[in-house]
Amino acid sequence: MEQTETEQPLDVEPIESQLVQAFSDVGELHPPPLPPSGLLDRGVDAPPAPPLPPPITVNSADCPDDVEAATGTLFECSLSGSRGVTGTAMVTLENDDGTEYDYEGKVEGETGSRESSGSVSTSGGAP
Repeated sequence: MEQTETEQPLDVEPIESQLVQAFSDVGELHPPPLPPSGLLDRGVDAPPAPPLPPPITVNSADCPDDVEAATGTLFECSLSGSRGVTGTAMVTLENDDGTEYDYEGKVEGETGSRESSGSVSTSGGAP
């Protein structure tokens, strides 16, 4: 007779928090405005540049609730943030308790996109 283990799904909240941190500083995805062309060449002071909009940030990550806690498990998390930023991150578990994992993802917003990837190990304390 086969023995079956009752496996608990992985608690993904720490991973979601880490992904928000990893993608939180999306920053401005566009360069600051340039002064009108030709004014500086003629010695005319350019008018002050308009203020930049607030920084673009990722403030939410949503991973599946039924992730199997096993080395090699791969799952996708949705990312969202200010000013219409959305994206996804792929997470690969590197151990059976979810304290070591790799992630790779991309977020896009109204003015551009940003990619991020990395490895996280929280087994020895905070990452």
